[in-house]
Amino acid sequence: ITESQSLFIRQQLTFKLSDWHAFKLSVAPTRQYRTADDLLIDGPFDPALDEGFLFDLVSGLEYTTDLLDGHLQNIAFVKNYRQSIRIESLDPSLGIVLIDERSVSNYGAGNGLRYDWSDRFSTKLSYEFAYRLPRQDEIFGDGQLIQENLELRPESSHNVNLQASYSSKPTSKIDWQVQSNLFFRRIDDLFFLLVNADDFGAFQNVWSATSQGVELSGK
Repeated sequence: ITESQSLFIRQQLTFKLSDWHAFKLSVAPTRQYRTADDLLIDGPFDPALDEGFLFDLVSGLEYTTDLLDGHLQNIAFVKNYRQSIRIESLDPSLGIVLIDERSVSNYGAGNGLRYDWSDRFSTKLSYEFAYRLPRQDEIFGDGQLIQENLELRPESSHNVNLQASYSSKPTSKIDWQVQSNLFFRRIDDLFFLLVNADDFGAFQNVWSATSQGVELSGK
């Protein structure tokens, strides 16, 4: 059993040029720390565990414009995905701390186009090239059966969505909405837990995967 600490902050700043044009800046830093102590083992050192420091920073700039008297809305955005990893391991034979570090920075972008056909029916088509940064447990493992992998690269994906929404009349006594979504995903460098014959494993980047389907929701 290990102890982890996480700190997450999200900040947004919106600047309206006019009633039809606006910029939005978002910043979301996350700091995570995992100790090298197994709470079930007495003593300050566990050779199976290392101290892990993980810092993620996802920043985005979004531009929104409304056209055709507000019936058409376009949202274009760019994102930066930055991650810094640091692992400190104690060598008991030498009495020194070994440090291993890595940093990555990737950019993504996308665009969404929404059209309101009426007060009750709207459609939205969107595309995004995005990254998913590996989580703490995927990089550091659990110190038991899942080993650490400092070289785990972020997943990249192409995402396409076509949404349709139909809702009740504004004057209706009952408020309801039905929404459908057609989606397509293509993921490269997919995270996958590979396990060997001894039941030890680690998360690795494998080739690619695709996912497509339909979602239906209502409220």
